[in-house]
Amino acid sequence: MTQSPQQRYEALKSMLLLRKKSIEAEQRSSEQEVRSRIGRTLSLTAWAQSMRNKQDQDIEYTLIQQCERNLKLIEKALAELEVGIYGICKRCLEPIEQSRLRALLYTELCGNCADTADFAQQHDQAKQKDEKARVKQNTKPGQMKL
Repeated sequence: MTQSPQQRYEALKSMLLLRKKSIEAEQRSSEQEVRSRIGRTLSLTAWAQSMRNKQDQDIEYTLIQQCERNLKLIEKALAELEVGIYGICKRCLEPIEQSRLRALLYTELCGNCADTADFAQQHDQAKQKDEKARVKQNTKPGQMKL
């Protein structure tokens, strides 16, 4: 069963808003955890300065930053949805599979284009590796040193 454009829009918007709520709750939880450790409400900067354990500070601050980045990405996705470009592959301009969007909320490529891009990247990496090995052996392309 194929979805109408309006049904697709509603499904994508619902998915994004649900994820936004989840991230906001995660962010509030992380911030509350930090504040409960020190027993009072502080700005994140003051909290970072008050933390004694550098590793805990880095982990908590990273989690909060990740939430902030994800919220910005969701806001961007919602804005793109409103103008009709969210969920459209940037390469082939076909709709991205909803299952892919559920798994990779911020993806800009459909599965086929992502696979092609991955293959091209792997090919380029292998080519660079071969080139480095050839340069190391001081040989010409196609020539092997015995």
